[in-house]
Amino acid sequence: MNINIRELEFSYTNEKTLNGVSGDLEKGEFISIIGPNGTGKSTLIKCINGILKAQKGLLSINDVNIEAMTQNDIARVISYVPQSTSSLFNLSVFDMVLLGRRPHATWRSSKVDRLKALKAMKTLDIESLAMKSFNELSGGQKQKVVIARAIAQETKIIVLDEPISNLDIKHQIEVMEILKSLVDNTGVTAISVVHDLNIAIKYSNKIMVMHKGKAVAIGDPKIVLTKEMIASVYGVEVTCSNVEDNLVIIPQKIICS
Repeated sequence: MNINIRELEFSYTNEKTLNGVSGDLEKGEFISIIGPNGTGKSTLIKCINGILKAQKGLLSINDVNIEAMTQNDIARVISYVPQSTSSLFNLSVFDMVLLGRRPHATWRSSKVDRLKALKAMKTLDIESLAMKSFNELSGGQKQKVVIARAIAQETKIIVLDEPISNLDIKHQIEVMEILKSLVDNTGVTAISVVHDLNIAIKYSNKIMVMHKGKAVAIGDPKIVLTKEMIASVYGVEVTCSNVEDNLVIIPQKIICS
């Protein structure tokens, strides 16, 4: 499914968090949204998922204005992985993952729903946690459970807000490999806020650079992420090296204003 964003604006206060964001996100792409803290990355993710409603502009999914869609309509096509998750109830890991089937289920979950939840847990290698209390897990384990819930939801679009922020490097790579495999093998569109530029380069088909509430660049990571772009957006001097045909960004120093 394609997502088209045109001149999107959103404000929490008088200051605009999103200030005319535009971009086209296409089916079967892994898109990383990058940029300094406070530039509107998480806000944009929440607008795409319908959690927040933009005050101006247009956001459409396969040419359907998101404002014409109900929350259940959105939940059938977009799954969401937040920065952090807690449960008000003492749910097991299995029950948390099974919640991903709610947009497709009737009053009770079916055998098919349960099997799909188990399959998603297997994908993230968390079957051994099935009967554990979600609230007793580590931050990294919780993140993998929530990603499994999104996979169980079986949507055409997955949006993720810093999905690897609480994971060690091994599990960061594991999660990104799983998401990239979903994109490559099923045609799912994955849109993720990522802070590590080198991980974004390695796994993304496309990068959107956010700065001061705008998308200042969008395109192939190896073309978009130049020394000049990084300096202007982050205020950091870097070197860009080519290692085994991979772009690697190495920070050097903060640029004095």
